[in-house]
Amino acid sequence: MPRLPGKPDEAADSSLACVGAPGRASWGGAGAACPAGATDDGTVTMDEPTDPSADPARDFRVERADRPPAAVLAVYGEVDMVTAPLLTAAVDEALAGAPPVLVVDLAAVEFLASAGLTALVAMTQHRASGAALRIVASGRATMRPIQLTGLERTLPLYPTVDAALAGS
Repeated sequence: MPRLPGKPDEAADSSLACVGAPGRASWGGAGAACPAGATDDGTVTMDEPTDPSADPARDFRVERADRPPAAVLAVYGEVDMVTAPLLTAAVDEALAGAPPVLVVDLAAVEFLASAGLTALVAMTQHRASGAALRIVASGRATMRPIQLTGLERTLPLYPTVDAALAGS
């Protein structure tokens, strides 16, 4: 019998198998559901790692809008270990133009992972450019991880782009 993902100890037990249609079959017992993607030969297929539609960078984007004297970067999508370097690159590119103020607008961010938090902290420490960094974060997807980590005490946070531009 093939090794069953998620069932390493029971894989050798021939009585345990995912039998029947996905979601309607069982792992060797009546009534228990097989994982999504399970087949009748006891294997499980996973679409996420190879499915291009599951690529988090596909829906991630950063749009720049100059609002003199500031450069404003509007961030969309998920900021995670795949997309955080893209955000960092966009910030570096904006800072290369030496704006006196850089606003990073996270209002449209749907998910902020630890890699995204790390990128935000790194931005505040990257003051060699002389730009004042202001981060817009007010939604649950961004404020919850920021507050859970205590970063609201150290990050320059603003509720709106207008408040960030005004510095208040």
